[in-house]
Amino acid sequence: MKKQVVILGAGPAGLSAAYALLKNNVPVTIIERENVAGGLMRSVKHSGFSVDFGYKHLYLRIPEVAALWCELLGSDFIRYIPRTGILYQGKIIEKDKIFRGLLRGMSFSLLTQATFRLVSDIIYYRHHAISTLEDYARSRRGALFTEIFTQAFDERFKGRKWSDLPAPEIQTGNVFPDFFQDAAKSTFIQPEWFHPAGGSGQIVERLEEEIRIRGGNIMFNTNITNLQTSGQKIAAVDFLCDGKTNKLQIDHVISGIPIRSLAKLLKIPVEATMQNLSFRRGVILVYLFFNKPVDFPHSSIQVADKNLRIGRITNYGAINHQMVPEGKSCLCIEYFTLQNDDLYHFSDKQLCDLTLVECEKNKLFQRISIDDYLVFRNRNSDPAASWEDYITEESKMELFRNISTFSNLYQTNRTGTDRSTYAGLMAAESVLNNNRFGFDIKARPDVPAPRI
Repeated sequence: MKKQVVILGAGPAGLSAAYALLKNNVPVTIIERENVAGGLMRSVKHSGFSVDFGYKHLYLRIPEVAALWCELLGSDFIRYIPRTGILYQGKIIEKDKIFRGLLRGMSFSLLTQATFRLVSDIIYYRHHAISTLEDYARSRRGALFTEIFTQAFDERFKGRKWSDLPAPEIQTGNVFPDFFQDAAKSTFIQPEWFHPAGGSGQIVERLEEEIRIRGGNIMFNTNITNLQTSGQKIAAVDFLCDGKTNKLQIDHVISGIPIRSLAKLLKIPVEATMQNLSFRRGVILVYLFFNKPVDFPHSSIQVADKNLRIGRITNYGAINHQMVPEGKSCLCIEYFTLQNDDLYHFSDKQLCDLTLVECEKNKLFQRISIDDYLVFRNRNSDPAASWEDYITEESKMELFRNISTFSNLYQTNRTGTDRSTYAGLMAAESVLNNNRFGFDIKARPDVPAPRI
């Protein structure tokens, strides 16, 4: 008898798991609440544009994931050179020195101020304790360099003040490092970057196509109402489709839906997680569609100006020209929010007007060249969600442990497109091998991506 596998959610994890299972002749049913697949990996299609949903940086640090994407996309996986700018006081400064040298395009006046503060802070911290992350960064790079190149954007992006975070436990003695780098620099350096020609949603579309060809069943506009359990196993999935309640008896469940949503279906208490920052943050996306290319060449811009509400800008035309029609451009402007942010009371037009005012004030473009706009509100999607949340937020890890007690349930919701895809692939492998323990070891949510 063939295994009965139900997949909750048609995001990157669920689709990757379904594809891997179907290649091995295991039938799957995917239940998706929305009317399209992909979740946060889908593309935004509008008047000839096909762009990412927000900011997407596709890491190739996991061999299995890199192989899958290359297999699906072939020549449509296009190499590009990411160029990140920093918007500060109306000027764009380079994040990386390879573009405009060590000074990154800083004015002489700003460079002088930052250098003076660097020297004074180095002297200050020789006689004062370093107890916070802010102290640590300033002692190495000075307050102004720190604010411009890391702190201002990071605090807005993650919602945590550096003055409230402890200093790193291991501190080097070198007071003249490359002070333009992040305080906690990643050990992974990707030599080349690639992006789907049609946006990240092109991976979703290829997966969905392969799943249908191989006989997989994707049920859209379908709500899961209950997970029936028998001991520490899930026996059946109840769902609502076309106004009718249905039930599927199952052998295995692979879930890519948010961990709190899954816990509620399993009747696991979630009250302890209510104060977790990662569950209280969201993002608002404002897309601007232009009838001409924008003037700056950066693929993304991090906003370090505390007087602005915008947080980050993605320029899709600088990633590849196939996402935007010839002679045009598209920007996505992100606002990083808490769930009670007043921006959620703004209409689409008010959000667009705010975006235009802040961008025009900083001479990024002129509104006369804008043809249209779109607004998306993701109130429950933390743009800065990280594997580290499972370490810093104990109640989130406890929720994961409680869910993991169900022996035929594979919880694949992970931070990062590559990590969620990998979790989906490992869930499929474990189902095929009847080895749940292997999934638990390989796809842990509280460790960095494997193979770094």
